Amino acid sequence: MRSFAQISEATKFYSEMERLPSDGVAALASSAVEVVSNSPDIMRRFAEELMRRLAVDMEALKSGSVDCAGENHDWLLALTNCATDSIDTTSTLSLVDRDFWNSEPADRYLQAQREAIARGVTIRRLFLVADSTDLNDDLRRLGQEQAELGIETRVVVRTQLPQNVRRGLVDEFIVFDEATCYEIKQDQLHVNTSTRVRAHEDYVRVRTKRFAELWDAGVPTPGAGNPGR
Repeated sequence: MRSFAQISEATKFYSEMERLPSDGVAALASSAVEVVSNSPDIMRRFAEELMRRLAVDMEALKSGSVDCAGENHDWLLALTNCATDSIDTTSTLSLVDRDFWNSEPADRYLQAQREAIARGVTIRRLFLVADSTDLNDDLRRLGQEQAELGIETRVVVRTQLPQNVRRGLVDEFIVFDEATCYEIKQDQLHVNTSTRVRAHEDYVRVRTKRFAELWDAGVPTPGAGNPGR
């Protein structure tokens, strides 16, 4: 009986494997074998570590949620590249976040968003600022640059939110295709401490609704004009 159960499990496994992109799986397996067989010990151990991390992430994704320490730009770019319908994103404008928009990762992120827009994805970005003093030249420049890419932008001033909207969470998150949520957690010093991707239906629904509330409460970003779609 045990052998039949093992055969059944193996059959199920290979049946599920057929649903994966054959070129990617084959390339992964072939490259892993090549590295382990022909590389120096440290490269072999490095490859094994990468495979272990991938296995851990895949195991976590089975539950609909995966986390990692720090800010994971690779996940952000991958989700942007995978989006087919919409990307709704909130962005705070603390000192840390202002620095991000002048960085190389931001350039790659905006390029990925440009490519997403070209294939028909609607992108909306909501800038979250503390008070009206943040409606400055930096925000105008960001709004204009992103409108030129085809990104729709609005701004929310936290202190000016209606009372019924102010009671909810006002933090950073991104919803992809209204099905997956990407979040970065910060500590009290605004240091990015962890990244989480969640696909739980109820959780994503709450985030999608929250974005809609904030978007409706927002105003056009100064200097952004209409997105050049």
